[in-house]
Amino acid sequence: MTDVRKLPLDRGLAWFLRGVNTGRRNPKAVFGASVLLIFTLYVVSFLLLLPIAWSDSDSSGAVPKLDIRLVMPFFLVLIGVFPVLMGGLMHVIREVEASRPVRARDLFTPARSGGLKNLLLLGLVQLAFNLAAAALVLALAGSGYWSEYLAAIHGAMSGSIPVMPEPAHPFLMFVVNVLFNYVSGVILLMAIPLILFSGANLGESLKLSLRTARMNLAPNLTAAALYMLAVLASALVVSVVGAVLGSVLALIHPLLGMLTLLVLYLAFGTAVLAVMAACAHAAWSDVFESIDKEKERTVASARFEA
Repeated sequence: MTDVRKLPLDRGLAWFLRGVNTGRRNPKAVFGASVLLIFTLYVVSFLLLLPIAWSDSDSSGAVPKLDIRLVMPFFLVLIGVFPVLMGGLMHVIREVEASRPVRARDLFTPARSGGLKNLLLLGLVQLAFNLAAAALVLALAGSGYWSEYLAAIHGAMSGSIPVMPEPAHPFLMFVVNVLFNYVSGVILLMAIPLILFSGANLGESLKLSLRTARMNLAPNLTAAALYMLAVLASALVVSVVGAVLGSVLALIHPLLGMLTLLVLYLAFGTAVLAVMAACAHAAWSDVFESIDKEKERTVASARFEA
């Protein structure tokens, strides 16, 4: 696949609406897979941090100091696992939209597919991209900015009034952050379905994702802006409802209030992940799958005329 379909700005609204309506046909599968994704990340995190904490523990019972050499493999594994799990969630959404039978545990289907290696490598590409962007931001901030910033944070935690330092190039830092977040997000959310559903290898998926980021800037930013506004608005509602419910139910029993908040925030996180995956799947389908379908119709029509 070498084509990228250029789309108008209003397609971003269509992607967002498809994302909001995700799970309508089979909410048990879609939101169950999203819950399973969150649970899997927590389990993987626990299993990876357990030996780290064990190796740093001592008989005094003091809080262990984590060694960066031990923590780094933890982040590497999580970064590699996330594209696989997000791909599994997109797979469930794809099956639901095609009205095919699917279950929440089909989240792990990509782990048994031929695209597993490319998805894991995609996580490493994202890590390298993050490190490069972080190095650039550090350079733009100035040599003493971060030490002064951390000192101000430490002072605020100690009760003093913090004096926040000024970075050397604040506008350039803002531009780099915005550009990085946009490109990184498009690469991740487009490369996953390209690898899983379009059969692209890692290099092809990265190239096509970058072309998508350039050619479909307007609909991408529209969908992203609508998504972020919806997340912020719903987070505010969840926070207010959670605070009220938690306080009222805590009067009955403190544990009841805590469990209510846990369920509420889990439901919020589940919906946020599901909508994001559905928006990305809708964008991939619009930009790439439509081209394949048009080609198939053209070939079929040519054969019929022949």
